[in-house]
Amino acid sequence: MNIKFYDPQTDTVIEMPEDELAPGCVRITMEGMDGEYFIKAGSMDASKDPLLHGPLGRDMKDQMKYLETVFHEVFPQSAQGWEKGFRQDANPEREIALWLKMAEHYQYHTQSPVLSIKAKQEYFQIILQYVTSGEKHVRKLVQLEEVSRNEMKEVIRLMKEGLPTE
Repeated sequence: MNIKFYDPQTDTVIEMPEDELAPGCVRITMEGMDGEYFIKAGSMDASKDPLLHGPLGRDMKDQMKYLETVFHEVFPQSAQGWEKGFRQDANPEREIALWLKMAEHYQYHTQSPVLSIKAKQEYFQIILQYVTSGEKHVRKLVQLEEVSRNEMKEVIRLMKEGLPTE
């Protein structure tokens, strides 16, 4: 099966076999373009995107501080950076809810005090790729060194089914 790969620097789309998709790519949809595309993560400069929404309310600002704290080791971004990104999004409430869910899963899987930063980064990548690219692609797009394939399967299972309740 072929997928569409978008290169924002050249504004070109190529079709390629799905199994040639490289680690570090994410699935996106873009306004004005039909269907789903893959891009190399970080290749689009969101800093130039316009702000679509006004400043977030106090509760949402608290959530930005929470995201900053949770992801500081693997996705360092200030609360202000988080807020700006969400204000650029078409549906910030939905995106914030998604990132809060990701934060819960990330904390669940990285609560061991002996985990290395590398393992935490791998857990973050599994969760991020699951959300952005789907279960079908996550195994291909995340390179593991410290997290086992079985642990990856468990993260995916819990992303689908939900975390255990106490």
